[in-house]
Amino acid sequence: MRAYREKHLVLVLIVLIFLGILFTNRAIVRDGKEEPGDFRMVPEGKATVFPLDINEADIDELVLLPGIGKVKAKAIVRYREENGGFSRIEDLVKVPGIGAKTLEKLKPYITVSKAPERDTTLERLKVNINEASIEELETLPGIGPVKARAIVEYRRKRGGFKKVEELLEVPGIGPKTLEKLRPYVEVGKH
Repeated sequence: MRAYREKHLVLVLIVLIFLGILFTNRAIVRDGKEEPGDFRMVPEGKATVFPLDINEADIDELVLLPGIGKVKAKAIVRYREENGGFSRIEDLVKVPGIGAKTLEKLKPYITVSKAPERDTTLERLKVNINEASIEELETLPGIGPVKARAIVEYRRKRGGFKKVEELLEVPGIGPKTLEKLRPYVEVGKH
């Protein structure tokens, strides 16, 4: 009987040590919901400071906000990339899936830095969409990594662009995005 107790005690100690190691290597962050046991793990070494700046926060940080899961976090980032950032907190309601109730829950946890100013002068050299790298295309308003790759793929398949309006044939680029891009792009040799 004594041997059984000793084995049981050793097993309990091993479990406690394991849990101690697990919780010292991870920080537990409350999800914002009031359901018991609803926690999210944050990678070691990643500090998240609230309020979060929605013009700079990444997807992993955004999912820490109450009512924001991975899908809504991706939608926030997508909206930010396509529209050059948020001018004010209330602009979040323009993101699909975020309504007035969600916005009210988020207000204590978010802030908005000044949205990056768009270059309104044409002193900046225009980007040649037939020669630009993915990185160069990403500097354009409304163009993130996915759209930049789509532009390069379209260019590769079609042998280049003959006119700027052909950007409308690239998946993810509609008339609004084209109008934002028009002052900054040109079609050079192809």
